[in-house]
Amino acid sequence: MIRAYVINLDRSPERMLQMRDMLQQLDLPFQRISAVDGNALSPELIDEVTRLAPGQKSPTAGQVGCFLSHRLAWEQIAGGQDDYGLVLEDDVIFASNFKRVVTDHQLYKAGADIIRLEGWPERAWISANGRKVCDGYRAHRLSWDTYGTCGYLISRRCARKLVEAARLYTAPIDHMMFTTRGDVFKMADIEALVPAACFQHLFYHGRADGPMASTITLAITPAIKRAKGNFPTRVAREFARLADKLARLLRGERRKAVLLHPTGPLALAGDGKAEDAGRLLQ
Repeated sequence: MIRAYVINLDRSPERMLQMRDMLQQLDLPFQRISAVDGNALSPELIDEVTRLAPGQKSPTAGQVGCFLSHRLAWEQIAGGQDDYGLVLEDDVIFASNFKRVVTDHQLYKAGADIIRLEGWPERAWISANGRKVCDGYRAHRLSWDTYGTCGYLISRRCARKLVEAARLYTAPIDHMMFTTRGDVFKMADIEALVPAACFQHLFYHGRADGPMASTITLAITPAIKRAKGNFPTRVAREFARLADKLARLLRGERRKAVLLHPTGPLALAGDGKAEDAGRLLQ
């Protein structure tokens, strides 16, 4: 049985209540990870746990807290008995058949280190040929940058490796894990599930607050703006991008938009009460 590890700030009990309701509907066991609150980190501690490349922009306190929170989840999985653990942030919307997908033995047949479950509102490069999973899903090797860490599976073996190797913050957690320059991407065999089995609820609402969506309507937020840089930098970057795209096409890779499964999102059980949510933290 897959166990979920839900990253949740102590000051956001309502989110944990909603996650509990959904995971109980899915009949998935879970463990709450008390997230590291970046706002509570001193500048000295941030410097102590951060390693940056020359010229790299200093992280926000929230980015460091997010990295440390995911690392806490890896520690739990590394010290557990299960072959894989499911890491979730507390603002996830699940496909209604989420449990069927993540408990399908076909998903784990290739022994990938990390299996990315979420969708992101930009196309991602994946291997052309994927492995069949249940309900029309396929697992493809992830071969280029994508973002987001709201839902992924990680093997116990990989978690142990990351706990030792990724001791310091070097980039935002999704950059570390799912971009080619990231520390985790370089050392792990990563697959992406197509279609996606979960989404961050931000991409339904276009904002990070409010209740999670309970309808199929997907309102994708505008694409992320990239730093322009000076003219020579932009030209060099464009040539590099085109060369990389040509190389990937020649290797048979493709760029695919990953959408939520047509079964739709899991219906929410109810709104719950803040005082009930508070008891989850005790």
